[in-house]
Amino acid sequence: MTISTKITIDAPASKVWSVLVDDYMTLDTWMASIDRTRPLPSATGAQLARIAEIGAGAPGAWMEETASKMDLKTYKITITSKLRGLPSVAPLKGFTSDVQIREISPEKCEVTWDTLASLKVHGYLLSYGINKGLKAGFYRGLEELKHFVETGKPQPRKQKAFDRLETMAAA
Repeated sequence: MTISTKITIDAPASKVWSVLVDDYMTLDTWMASIDRTRPLPSATGAQLARIAEIGAGAPGAWMEETASKMDLKTYKITITSKLRGLPSVAPLKGFTSDVQIREISPEKCEVTWDTLASLKVHGYLLSYGINKGLKAGFYRGLEELKHFVETGKPQPRKQKAFDRLETMAAA
């Protein structure tokens, strides 16, 4: 199952690349669905690899993510995400995303996020709903990236997630 989303960002392609690649471990500062990121212990050398803990929608779940095929000249990167900590009945195993940042002008770029989802056998029965949900989720992530790159601040959805985490920590 393939999902494709794109968004235009009013910033140089290099700035978007910096957030996605140079600051790879800081996904939790701008993406609402991620509560915390930390290094993936099995990463080797200069490999970009992280554990991204999923927030309120799937407590106790996380993604093991590795970046590969990084090309600064063409602003392309592939991110492989393996889902962990989900109930065995969860229909999705993970996904591989090819991300392309295309310069439109010196101060504007387009980000295309093409994802190939890996489903468990029973996931194919639910593929319509999974496709719809993933497409919406990836687009929300692009909106959050856009807001963060353009303003330097988390999108309001992420701020609500920060507030939720503070409330949980205080309890």
